[in-house]
Amino acid sequence: MELADAIQQPGPQDRQRQLLAEAERLFPDHPAYFDSCAMLGNFPKANAFMTPMGIALYRQGSYPAMADTLARRAVPLVLAADSLFERVMGSNQPVPELLEQDLAALRGNYVRYWGPFWVAGREIASAGDITLLVPGSYRIEGAELLIDGKLHPAGSVIELDRGPHRAEPRGGKTRLIWAKARPAPAEPAPTGPWFTDF
Repeated sequence: MELADAIQQPGPQDRQRQLLAEAERLFPDHPAYFDSCAMLGNFPKANAFMTPMGIALYRQGSYPAMADTLARRAVPLVLAADSLFERVMGSNQPVPELLEQDLAALRGNYVRYWGPFWVAGREIASAGDITLLVPGSYRIEGAELLIDGKLHPAGSVIELDRGPHRAEPRGGKTRLIWAKARPAPAEPAPTGPWFTDF
């Protein structure tokens, strides 16, 4: 490729700007979040920088596990805008960079919201016990939900503590979704890559 052609190729900056603008609109309270590289500069990052050195230190215990962080504070947002977190959130394959308890915590406590944004929540297809690691307000989407012995209609916003709950959807699948997230856009999110190579 000629240098002039390379210069004219569109880069990820426009997609990054759109993603950052949407983060500000969807999450105006700037919640704590997990990601690899602190892409959301106005939001408090709740985990280590996941560079190769950062991952090595994290796996050695120099940084807290994400599951340990979730036991102490609410982290309702995950940004999966890089290959590591895309593999964590978008597949059920092993991810050797993460500790097993962190992989389980992330996959078991967040649902895809829009594009690379995942928010605290749970898909509930049948009656059973669930454990939430992110306390707070949740909206019920889909079927009505019997939770901890109380029936709530779809559209309700309920407060749930960190810990175990008994949940039973009535009349179909239910989704619990972190209620402070503003409505997602109807149009699909831009696709990556979000970054260029160094």
